[in-house]
Amino acid sequence: GKNTAAMKQQATYENWNFADIWGINSSDNDGYPFLRWQGEEPSSEPPVLSETGANDITQTTAALCFTLNKAGTYYYLVYEATQAAPDEATIKDQGAAVAKGTGAAVTAANNIAVTGLTASTEYKAYLIVEDAEGNISSIALISFTTTMAVPTYALTITAGAGGSITSGSSGNYAEGAVINIAAV
Repeated sequence: GKNTAAMKQQATYENWNFADIWGINSSDNDGYPFLRWQGEEPSSEPPVLSETGANDITQTTAALCFTLNKAGTYYYLVYEATQAAPDEATIKDQGAAVAKGTGAAVTAANNIAVTGLTASTEYKAYLIVEDAEGNISSIALISFTTTMAVPTYALTITAGAGGSITSGSSGNYAEGAVINIAAV
């Protein structure tokens, strides 16, 4: 005879049709084989992404946000807005992109930090989620624009004849004083 552990292993049941008739998993029938019509079949429903968007956008970063109805693995690609959209396989394979990534997605709100972006640029992020059964969501498109680079300036003040400037004060400027402002 076989022990309990062996009785819960598919390999023990030679020539049984586990593709169409029999099933075996740890959650149904206490781990023993069952007729498929008796047990639960894996879900064929793909994950659904909702409440998609981008926030915390800076010159070089953004956060992709989405809510998910069931856990899985996310995959995303970020393209400049003028590029053609990728297909599902390209996203999952992590093809060439401005930014890309993959990770665990939870059943709830999710945020993905994206870095390496360029200021004042329009982007489109393409996001999918694959669940444990291999079902893949529809592609979510998230459009956003990074913020403009804010220039900084150095200020040089030259007091004209008869004028004076005291460090840290507003100073006195004679007619003809020159104020130069240059980008740093």
